[in-house]
Amino acid sequence: MSLLAAFAAVITLLYGVSALARIAPVKRRHDTWRQLWAGGLITAVTLGVAGSAYLALDRDAISFPADGTALTAQATSSELPLGVFTKDEGSSWTSVAAFGQQAGQPVRYVLDYLGPSQPFPARLGAEAAAHGAEPVLQLEPKMTMRQVAAGDDDGYLSRLAAQVREYRHRVVLSFAPEANGNWYQWGYTRTPAAQYRAAWAHVMHVFRADRDVTWMDTINRTYPGAGRTAAYIVPGVSMIGLDAYYEYPHANFDSVFGQTLRQIRAVTSKPVMISETGVGQVNSQASAIPNLVQGARANGIAGLIYFDEDQGTGNIHHQNWALTPAGAAALRISLASGPSSVPVLLYHGIYGRDDPESNSVSLAAFREQIAYLHARGYHTISPRQYQRWAAGQPVSLPARPVLITVDCNQSSFLRALPVLRQYRYRVVMYVVTGFADGAYGGPAGQRGYYLDWAQLKAMYRAGYIWPQFHAGHCGHAYVTASSPFGCGKGLTPTPDAIWGHRYYSDPMGQPVAGYHGRVERDVRQGLAAMESEFGLSWRQLTDTFAVPWSDYGQPQTTNQPWLASYFGQLFKVVFVQDNWVAKDNLRYRYEVDHGTTLARFTAALHSQLFTRTG
Repeated sequence: MSLLAAFAAVITLLYGVSALARIAPVKRRHDTWRQLWAGGLITAVTLGVAGSAYLALDRDAISFPADGTALTAQATSSELPLGVFTKDEGSSWTSVAAFGQQAGQPVRYVLDYLGPSQPFPARLGAEAAAHGAEPVLQLEPKMTMRQVAAGDDDGYLSRLAAQVREYRHRVVLSFAPEANGNWYQWGYTRTPAAQYRAAWAHVMHVFRADRDVTWMDTINRTYPGAGRTAAYIVPGVSMIGLDAYYEYPHANFDSVFGQTLRQIRAVTSKPVMISETGVGQVNSQASAIPNLVQGARANGIAGLIYFDEDQGTGNIHHQNWALTPAGAAALRISLASGPSSVPVLLYHGIYGRDDPESNSVSLAAFREQIAYLHARGYHTISPRQYQRWAAGQPVSLPARPVLITVDCNQSSFLRALPVLRQYRYRVVMYVVTGFADGAYGGPAGQRGYYLDWAQLKAMYRAGYIWPQFHAGHCGHAYVTASSPFGCGKGLTPTPDAIWGHRYYSDPMGQPVAGYHGRVERDVRQGLAAMESEFGLSWRQLTDTFAVPWSDYGQPQTTNQPWLASYFGQLFKVVFVQDNWVAKDNLRYRYEVDHGTTLARFTAALHSQLFTRTG
C-alpha cells in the first residue's frame, strides 16, 4: 500500500455536531438613536513547468471505503435557523409557537435579556428545551467593565453559571452587547475597548466549566460616529451577533448589514448570526422580508432572530417591528423557497510544496478552504440538485449548499481525498475521456499524469465524485499533427487553437458543416464512453457541463455563436469560469487558484453571480 493510501485510510471523519445557542430575559427598548443612524460583508504532483520531474503513484493501492458511503451523508434541511423575541415569551410559549406557525418552520432560538442580577429564566428555558429551541441570552451588566474584569460581579456570575449548568441544555450567551455603540455604559466613548475585552475574558473564565454554552459577541451595525468594529471583536467566542433593523423605507440587506458584515469578516472567520432584527412597518414587509431572508442565505448567516414587537409611537418611525399578515406570508414563502444563492467553486488541481501552478492551490490552502466551508455549515450538492435549483424547480437543499467542481482529472486531485473524506464532501469531476484513456501525458509529457478510468470509477463508487462531461477524445487536447486519436487530421490549427485547447470553438480550416459535425462527434463519443464506463445514462451525465476554455459562443472568446445553441440544447446547465454573460442556461464558476487568499475565498462565496438570477 502506498503512503497516500495509508494516509487516506487513517484519516477518518470525527467531527462533532453542535447547535447554536445563548440568550435570556429582560425586555429591552430600542431607543431613538437606532433611527438616527439607520441609513448608514491525495497525492500526485501537478507540474506546470516543462521538464519537471513527475512523481509516480501506486494508484491501484488507493484505499476507498468498502461500503461506498464515505461522502453520501448530506444535510437536507433548507431551513434558515430562525429565532424570535416576543414580549409574552416569559409567561407562555404561545406567542413563540405562533411565530413559528407564521414562519412555517419551528423556532430554533428564543431571545431574551438579563438585566443586573437577574437569574436564568427557568420557565423560558424549560419551554425552549421542550420545543427543541435554544435560549439566546443577552447579559446586560450594571457594573463597569473594570469592575467585572476585577471580579466584583463574580457572585452573580457564579450563580448564573451554576444555573446554566443545572439547565443541562444548550444556551447561547452574549455579554454587554452593542459595545461599538455609545448608548450603554460599557460602550464606545464610555469604556475603553481594552477594558471591554478584559471583562469579556473574565466572564468566559467564570463559565469555563460549562460545555453547553455558546458564546456570542454581539455587535451593533456600524454608523457615523460608532466605535471601530474590529476593536469590539472579542477573542475566544464561538460566533458574532449582529443587531440591525430595516428602519427606513427602501432599506435592503446590504444597506442594513453589508458594511458591518464586511468589517466583521475582515477580522474574523467566526459564524455570524443576525441576533436582533426587524422590518419596520414603514417598509413594505411583503418585499423587505424576502430581501432579509435571501440576503441572510446569500451571505452565509448562521441564524436570524426576529424582534416581533410593536414598541409604540414614542420613537421615530414608531419602531413597530411586529409581523403584519402580509409580512408573515412573505416570511413563510421566502423561507420555503430555498437558498437564493449557490456558490460554484472550481479547483483545477492541488499542488505540493515544490510544484505550484498558477491555476491550482496548495494542499494547505485547500484544507483551510474546505475547513472554512464546513465550519460555516456548507454542504456539497449534486449536479442534479444544482440543475433543479437553477431552473427554479422543487428540490431539497441544505441551508447552505455549495457545488465544488474539479477539472481535467488531474492526478493532483488525489491529494484532496483525505480532506474530502474528513468533511464528507463530494465534488463534481468534469471528465475528459481522452485523458481517462491514458493517451495524453501531462504538461511535460509525463505518463499517468491524469486519472484513468479505473481510478475515476473507484472514486465514483466510493462516493467521492459525481462524474459530468467536460470533453471527448479531442475536445480539451493539444491539436497537433501528432495528437492521439487523429484529432488534428485534416485541420489547419492556428497557434491559438493549439495551445488554447480550442477544438470546439475554432473551425481550423474546415467548412461550417464539417466543423459542426466534428464537434458533435467528439461530444457524442465522449458521452458514450462515460455511459459505458460509469454505467450512467446520457440524462445523468448532462445535468451540467463545463465548457473547455470557457468558450460558449461569447464574442469575447470566440466568433462561433453556434456553440451557445448547441451546448445550451444538449446540457441543462453550462458552466464557464470567465467571460460570463447572463444568457440561456449559462452559469458561473469561480476558479480557486494560487493567489486566492482566505479573504478572497470568503468574499467570493457571496458573489451576486451565484444567485439564481445571476
